[in-house]
Amino acid sequence: MNLRHLTHCPAIVLVCVILGAGLVACGGGAVTSSSSEAATFSDAVGAEPCDSSSAVDLTSIELDVAGERRAAVVHIAAGVEATEPLPLVLGFHGFGGTPQDLQGDSSLFEKADAEGFVAVLPAAVGNPTRWDLSDAESPDFAFVDALLTEVQRRVCINPNRRYATGFSQGATMANAVGCSRPDRFAAIAPVAGAYAPTWRNICAGRPMPVIAFHGVLDPIVPYTGGTDRGGRPVIAAEEWAAGWAEMNGCAGGPQPQPSIGDVQPLFWSACAAAVEFYRVTQAGHSWPGGPHDDPAMGGSSEAVSASDLIWAFFERHARSL
Repeated sequence: MNLRHLTHCPAIVLVCVILGAGLVACGGGAVTSSSSEAATFSDAVGAEPCDSSSAVDLTSIELDVAGERRAAVVHIAAGVEATEPLPLVLGFHGFGGTPQDLQGDSSLFEKADAEGFVAVLPAAVGNPTRWDLSDAESPDFAFVDALLTEVQRRVCINPNRRYATGFSQGATMANAVGCSRPDRFAAIAPVAGAYAPTWRNICAGRPMPVIAFHGVLDPIVPYTGGTDRGGRPVIAAEEWAAGWAEMNGCAGGPQPQPSIGDVQPLFWSACAAAVEFYRVTQAGHSWPGGPHDDPAMGGSSEAVSASDLIWAFFERHARSL
């Protein structure tokens, strides 16, 4: 079994959410959100141009954090100007994985080139590699803080358009940084993440847009809850989404949207901060639309491209000033 698909998630898993308007799936199917338009920040929130010293050819960053050398792979969209403030997407790989594994699943670099953003893929440490989510002040959270600061120093980044995504335990990490650091991120997109019963414990209590995906046939993080492959308690994926709907004051939902193949979108409505969730009925622990279709992981789905839907969602959300 490929270790990058395993999810060993500790007892604290975090995320905060708001929902934007409709998304378009690959293959042409349209999904229209019934969420409150008031819950969507304008993506017109901009940033001042940067000086010409900003890098456009940076490919990696190394930092010393808590006495340990940490690294991240950087991909800046081709053809951008050094002074143009760009969106930033952090992408967290799964348990036992590498930044290259996440790139292989998500094709974030190609998406960055097509859409004009900066993709930064941090590397976890350990053997096997894993993200330390035991405490909001763990070295991994300090690494994310330092990495954001360093990228902002070296590349022309729009500070109102910083996002986080991830797969498996990397989705758990994306949830955690978005929930605990709402001042640093505009939206998050966890794919196949694990949500412990205590996932709300360290949330800052501020809204954070989220788009999430989970396969019903997931053998690593059970869709209906119980324990994950590492023996840790997890709640049902839809229970997690409903918890955010409750916290975000949603008056309606979940509202099923038209299915796209084996993908069933669920949107909450009349929210101060809404929830968008994609239930993949015939797939397991995988990135929808990605190249990996492992039967041992429950298979994958080609009905939608998670990467396309995620970026469309990110484009509609920016931090309000």
